[in-house]
Amino acid sequence: MGDCRCSTWLFLWGNLMNQVPGKNFRAFPGAARSPDRARSLFFLAAFQTMLLAMGCGNASGQPVTLAAGRNRAPASGAAKPATEDKKFDVTPAEAAKLVEDNKAFIVDVREQDEILTDGMAKPAKWLSMEEIQTRGNRYEDALRTWPKDTKLIFYCVSGRRAKIAADHFKDLGYTTLNMGRFKDWQDAGLPTRAKP
Repeated sequence: MGDCRCSTWLFLWGNLMNQVPGKNFRAFPGAARSPDRARSLFFLAAFQTMLLAMGCGNASGQPVTLAAGRNRAPASGAAKPATEDKKFDVTPAEAAKLVEDNKAFIVDVREQDEILTDGMAKPAKWLSMEEIQTRGNRYEDALRTWPKDTKLIFYCVSGRRAKIAADHFKDLGYTTLNMGRFKDWQDAGLPTRAKP
């Protein structure tokens, strides 16, 4: 639905709620006497919730997924491969070549449960986004041992966390690249391993 229609419904809902003295449902004229009116108000509230859940105001039209404290891509595979959207800095094949030539490290920023479920790139180092955000022990070890003249290539599920990590390490003086999605590494037939 377009923003205009959603705004209209929200405006109407707001006007209806402004008629309720003190926002008390029982104080609405006739609410206690008319179960039909109460039922109508309930369905109107449910409809408004449905509009919001459908992405009312989401100009991109893309599905929005909220996963327990993580920024994960939609499970339906809605994330586009790197070759389609050109938003990633390096392909998996290019990343593998840089690692082979000792010019880069590949860094997996997914959480441990994601890696145990799907595996990870064989040459990758593991530093979860949570470790980066909390400045944990693994993060401190990385800062001590990763030379600044070596490129850091990040990936995750959708490329979103990889971009955040790449920007963070770039601010610390590293040369960084976003490889995007682990699935692209798998699809390229490059070697993987089961756990960190």
